[in-house]
Amino acid sequence: PPPCPGGGGGGGGPPPPPPAASPSQPTTPLAGPHAEPHAEGLQDLASLRARMERAVVAHVDMDCFYVQVEAQRDPSLRGRPVAVVQYNPRDPQDLQPGDDRRVPTSDGSLIAVSYEARTAGVTRIMRGREARRQCPSLVLVQVPVRYGKSDLGIYRDAGARVIECLARRAGAVSRASIDEAYVDVTAQAAALAEAVAEGREPLLRDPEALAPGSPEWTWVAGLVGGASPALSRADVRNGHSR
Repeated sequence: PPPCPGGGGGGGGPPPPPPAASPSQPTTPLAGPHAEPHAEGLQDLASLRARMERAVVAHVDMDCFYVQVEAQRDPSLRGRPVAVVQYNPRDPQDLQPGDDRRVPTSDGSLIAVSYEARTAGVTRIMRGREARRQCPSLVLVQVPVRYGKSDLGIYRDAGARVIECLARRAGAVSRASIDEAYVDVTAQAAALAEAVAEGREPLLRDPEALAPGSPEWTWVAGLVGGASPALSRADVRNGHSR
């Protein structure tokens, strides 16, 4: 430490007093009118946390959604092995949504595969040529293209219509992507729990649904000829997740 002002190097007068607290730094807890909003904010956070802990949120993932959109626009594709192909610079340019976008010789990446094509061994990790070798009857449909880039407008619009349907029933819907959404079904879950407790609904409609290896553990619903098949974990992993 530096020498004291009055001394030589050893021992001058007493040490200086500590600096006084700055007026802008209060030494007492926040009180008065500013404390009330702070306390209300903490109560709101606690209430929000409690609601979140009781919330039931469903993750909706619309399987092979692009294929479903194309089949709705072109009913001749229904029931056939179909795959939607990402834009490939070697494929025809500027294909509008209303154009014939079938590209039988495309080697683009597959971004959506119908159930019929999956049954034949086609997966999303394939490219066009490999997929056609696996399934010669496969129909390849290219996404619309505008100004040399993929135009996903028809899929966004279709996804928005699904979100509108979900929003009519759910407490809240948060769209995660073109074909995914998080749906607040807390009220519906509470009503179902009450019905089960009162004996008006069974806890499990099918007791075997939770048996090890049951496809009901992981399932994906999709319209195929009016049916909604249940896919096993392997089906989902091989045909959807990849």
